[in-house]
Amino acid sequence: MTADLVCVTRAIDDPGPLLDRVPAREGVAWVTGHDGLVGAGTALRVDAPASHDRVAVAESAFSQLVGRLEVIDEVGGPGTGPVAFGSFTFDPAAVGSVLVVPEVVVGRQGSSSWVTRIGPADEVAAAFDADPLPPVTHPEHAAEADRPRHAGASVPDVRWLEAVAAAVERIEPAHVRHLTSTSLAGTAPRSDDPDEDERLGRDLLASDKDRREHALLVDEVATQLEGRLAAVSHGAEPHLLRLDNVQHLATRFVGELREDDDASALQLADWLHPTPAVGGVPTARALELIDTVEGLERGRYAGPVGWVDADGDGQWGIALRCAEVHGARARLFAGAGIVAGSLPEAELEETRVKLRAMRSAFAG
Repeated sequence: MTADLVCVTRAIDDPGPLLDRVPAREGVAWVTGHDGLVGAGTALRVDAPASHDRVAVAESAFSQLVGRLEVIDEVGGPGTGPVAFGSFTFDPAAVGSVLVVPEVVVGRQGSSSWVTRIGPADEVAAAFDADPLPPVTHPEHAAEADRPRHAGASVPDVRWLEAVAAAVERIEPAHVRHLTSTSLAGTAPRSDDPDEDERLGRDLLASDKDRREHALLVDEVATQLEGRLAAVSHGAEPHLLRLDNVQHLATRFVGELREDDDASALQLADWLHPTPAVGGVPTARALELIDTVEGLERGRYAGPVGWVDADGDGQWGIALRCAEVHGARARLFAGAGIVAGSLPEAELEETRVKLRAMRSAFAG
């Protein structure tokens, strides 16, 4: 890197569908509906070490890059200026955590759109003079002979059912009896029939198993946030979040950092990981049980994924319904929350429903 490395963000007209701007290789994206960020090229890549310091190491490398940049941000706000995209493994001791700062980022939030470029000053200036936007990609539809094919499950159904049954036997209901007063949630399938879809939602609200499952999540997250934030609140009752293939009960938390706390969005995500939704409670004992009965290396499945900018703003989630792509092959992931009273056959069917989203994405 040279001393004249710059990062320039400029406003642009609406770029159209953001995902059309993602290249086939070295592309990153975080898109929700109309808004989001997509990136191309690599200004910095950090393959974080397999340790509990992985987030600190990755953020330190990002900060060092930012410190060497002349930042010219003509837009301002979250997602402008230098932005790093990350995907971290579920297990801090596992290899595979990565943080990438793209050379080019296209962003949109509401009516505002922008492009950020990182590189030598003369090259960045020339790129903006020629065309501020990276080219639009138009992937050709795969021929019928090249349609996605199911290559089988990494764990046979019978082994999966046995693992769930073993987990249920070792879950202590007593850890659920003092959490029953908290907010509730779970998962149910969708239906093309509106009446049936509404019935599935009502049944989900009335499900004892799903109520207890979400109670664990809400109680633990509330405790964690109250220990870190100056103020935190959440809805007294969950609401239905309807997706294409499934519907969930969801509780929204709102909080504020303490005045002396300058933690970034990535640091907060690392602090909360793993949530009870993916790591269980009590955490240490639950992780031991997961390691014993699950029978696979999660890799980046169920780990933090998202983006953070130089100001610490960002958006982070959990890589749940997801896939790892290697050439023409993709390994799809989905799972279910297991609590006392879970029925293995019902949990297997729930997981199959969740996998439809990723299978549809590859087929589409």
